[in-house]
Amino acid sequence: MTPTLILWDIDGTLLRGGGVGKRAMEAAFREVMSELAAPAVATLDLASVPFHGNTDPAIIAAGLALLEQLPSVELIDAIARSYLIALHAEVLREPPFRRLPGALEAVDALARAGTHQGLGTGNLEAAAWLKVAAIDLAGRFSFGGFGSDAADRAELLRIGRDRGAGQLGVAVGSCRVVVIGDTLRDIAAARAIGADIIAVATGGDSLATLQAASPDLLFETLAAPEITTSVAAFATRAR
Repeated sequence: MTPTLILWDIDGTLLRGGGVGKRAMEAAFREVMSELAAPAVATLDLASVPFHGNTDPAIIAAGLALLEQLPSVELIDAIARSYLIALHAEVLREPPFRRLPGALEAVDALARAGTHQGLGTGNLEAAAWLKVAAIDLAGRFSFGGFGSDAADRAELLRIGRDRGAGQLGVAVGSCRVVVIGDTLRDIAAARAIGADIIAVATGGDSLATLQAASPDLLFETLAAPEITTSVAAFATRAR
């Protein structure tokens, strides 16, 4: 059987966070930029910055642009560190993440089908593992490509794919790679690395919008009655 690597998006695909990411990111900006006496940071609102399908480094760079600050590596790293602290504090105070219907069942069905599952997410790696643990999916993913690896979504998926193949000890070219996500950016990034794409209309883009982009499979939610059988069959079919 062809080795199959699954790269899961997190936000909008496996879970919803009720805006916690935006709140934590704004808190990080206020902490770091206030120390630099940035005049507009007190009123910073990241509402104009797209979070769905984006990567954390790109979100930070967009926030710095709103403040008319140059996105130096040092400044992005400082905000990223502060963001992780703020996100962890949110989780400790009141768990904000809600696992989406069917997520656990789909992940477990794919595991039973013999796939090798990891994450392909714009989250910083520490944030990604924090989130999957918060929805009781810890231990189900053994590799990934993250926003802390690359600001470009296709590149982080490529990194995740290579890590997954490396864990299996096989060449990338001998693997089927399947990306599961909820946005047009997931579809575009999957196409850019030659992966198959399964889209779910549970987050950033509507069912009609996703359908127009022609993903290989499309479901309204991971709880669709046929999700476990059809996703497993798709991921393991002969190429």
